[in-house]
Amino acid sequence: MLNTIAEMPSNYLSENNMAEIFMATPSTKRRTEVSMRELSREDRELFNEAKAKEWRSWLSKEAVELVHNKLQIPRSQILKSRWVLTWKKTGEAKARLCVLGFQDPRLETVETSSPTMTQDAEHLVLQWVVNNGHKLESGDLKTAFLSGDSDPDLPLYIQPPADLANWLKLGPDEQIKLRKAVYGLVDAPRRWHQRLARELRNAGFVPLRTDECVWILASDAKDKTTANSEWAPRQHVHGVLGVHVDDLIGGGDQKWQKAIAQLRQALEFGSWETRKFTFRGRNLEQSMDCSVIEIRMQDYALGLKPITVPKESRNNPDLAVGPKLHTEFRGLLGGLQWLCGQGSPGLAYDVNLLQSHSSSPNTHDLLRANKVLRTAWSMKDVTLRIVKLPRSFVWVTLTDAAHANRPDLSSTSGHLVFGAHPNIMNGQTVQISLLGWSSRKIRRKVRSSLGAEASAMSTGLEHTDLLR
Repeated sequence: MLNTIAEMPSNYLSENNMAEIFMATPSTKRRTEVSMRELSREDRELFNEAKAKEWRSWLSKEAVELVHNKLQIPRSQILKSRWVLTWKKTGEAKARLCVLGFQDPRLETVETSSPTMTQDAEHLVLQWVVNNGHKLESGDLKTAFLSGDSDPDLPLYIQPPADLANWLKLGPDEQIKLRKAVYGLVDAPRRWHQRLARELRNAGFVPLRTDECVWILASDAKDKTTANSEWAPRQHVHGVLGVHVDDLIGGGDQKWQKAIAQLRQALEFGSWETRKFTFRGRNLEQSMDCSVIEIRMQDYALGLKPITVPKESRNNPDLAVGPKLHTEFRGLLGGLQWLCGQGSPGLAYDVNLLQSHSSSPNTHDLLRANKVLRTAWSMKDVTLRIVKLPRSFVWVTLTDAAHANRPDLSSTSGHLVFGAHPNIMNGQTVQISLLGWSSRKIRRKVRSSLGAEASAMSTGLEHTDLLR
């Protein structure tokens, strides 16, 4: 019964089942949830096909099975599920079947932590790739969470959305049992990471001790792969691979390529791209000689929208804003924070100051946020460059601080960390790779500008030491 989804009629979704679909803004084809009620007939057909495709992926991954002991299953182990419907950037309809993880009886006891790659780690992967003259490559895995293992100690079951249940025509004693850590389960990311880590080790990769999301393919002098052991600096590195949930990025030699081929046989990839692609919302492009990687955030910056400040409020800058404008302010602030953290360090100071007003902004703060956004638009064509550096490159840290510049008289520190050619130490002009930056409030009160500068230098050197 569960395997005949390909025969699902395109009009199987009835008005009575609309409550199973949660809506958001459907007016534009973006990656936000849409409502079937507000779609055209043609678009509904597309989403019905997307649902059929999603269910087939569940079956192909053996994520579920049909059992016949429904009456014996504790009600707490049956989780509701719903469809999440979105438009892809390509304009394709996408349907995701998710369980309501907050109903999981293991919620307070199950381990859910799962690592994600930091910006610092990604930059170091990019730097290693260009330093060694390799092509930059990236891949994303299809239906990643459906590849994670389920919890054998406590079987879980799902109550499908009404439309899917009606089509499947489940009997009174039939229930769908989960065999994998599907979308929505609180431990799904962790179980997926465990599966991916197992496959990476099987392919010969080992993780860095300082970052579980950076994997090294190395061998010793006898060309013996160091799988299932720790990487040591004396070993020859064939390639690196950064992991961010189900997105991978890295590069390496022929041995690395063979390991990647083995990984691609073990896991199902949706795409594999080289030199020019989007990774974690950033547009990356590598030169043909593999010596430079440029990072752009133009698309993301232009996608941020300003806050509409009422005309009557503009003349009263100290006026506290209402809930609607407060929500808009926090949304824009979050977007600006991501932008400056990922590719626009020039915005970091202004965004950090705005964050001090996130709890109770006034009209003046809204206008300042819009001004920072206009600055971001004007800087949309500015790119970060990761350039090839000699093996003996040096680390350089620039720090600065502002004393008592915040409303509560606390201070602000900022720093840049970059790699540079050793000739910079002789006063020569050299190319640099900006690898890390930060602007933040100094946690403790300092009594003077010297104290603020010393704190900024300490923070900057700590960041540099971590990168090294």
